[in-house]
Amino acid sequence: MGALPTPDQGGIWYSVQPATSPEPGQFETANNGTEYFLSALDFTGFGDNRIATWALMNTASLDSGTPSLRLRVVIVGSETYVGLAPGGRELAATQKPGPIPLATFFNFYFHTNNGLELLQANDDRMNQVVFSAGKLWSGVNTAENGIGVSTNVGIAYFIVTPSSAGGTLSATMTNQGYVSAGRDNVIFPSIGVTPSGKGVMSFTLSGPDFYPSAAYALVDATNGAGNIHASALGAKPEDGFTGYNSPICPPQVCNNQVGARWGDYSAAVSDEQGNVWLGTEYIPNLPRLFFANWGSFITQVTP
Repeated sequence: MGALPTPDQGGIWYSVQPATSPEPGQFETANNGTEYFLSALDFTGFGDNRIATWALMNTASLDSGTPSLRLRVVIVGSETYVGLAPGGRELAATQKPGPIPLATFFNFYFHTNNGLELLQANDDRMNQVVFSAGKLWSGVNTAENGIGVSTNVGIAYFIVTPSSAGGTLSATMTNQGYVSAGRDNVIFPSIGVTPSGKGVMSFTLSGPDFYPSAAYALVDATNGAGNIHASALGAKPEDGFTGYNSPICPPQVCNNQVGARWGDYSAAVSDEQGNVWLGTEYIPNLPRLFFANWGSFITQVTP
């Protein structure tokens, strides 16, 4: 597409996320087919109050021998989101204390003095995007200090209404808000949305009161996000090798000051019956591997 001007005078576009739709009837047919995207604009990690809406037009031409696409982008004002914790530290979530046999092993044999791990929450790149009921739905991790709550990790979500009528892209913020859990943390959101516009947000819940757990909240364009529900409570702390200093993992890969490599993922998708299926990482009550004890939980919710 060639060089594109950036609103921050030179920053790099990153994690431009394409939108999926729950059924073919939700696809945008304007301009001979339009695919929408969202991206965050916090290139430094110190916060921003804008997001970008993108549109790739004339996508039906991809079926021809001479594709001819048009890419457009507009900036939408948003609530503040922050990709770094105070002092420029990487985002990381705390967890409830409990048995950590791998740390005990490292401490005994290698005298590493590892303690309870943090969970890496990465940054505030845009996560999964859904186009449903004429709106784009997504969310990002954010340091809660950026929303005046605490230094924990929370979620900023966005519901954007795009329009590409006549080949001109515009977008408005229909609803937005934060999901936070007091002194606990919520990380890595994904929003699944039914064709009628009922959404469910999936994420991991972890903090002083919770081992890493699978959780969700209902969300809609009118009321925003609802209460947090735990669909699978974690059974123990995260106790994997990526969050510890040890001879088996170099410091540039494993660092207990940054935290354990968490899944970087969640996913949410609706089915034909109006259910939303959620997948996220948690700590199950199952036999563990020697170097790791995480698992994935699948939740079915009918919003």
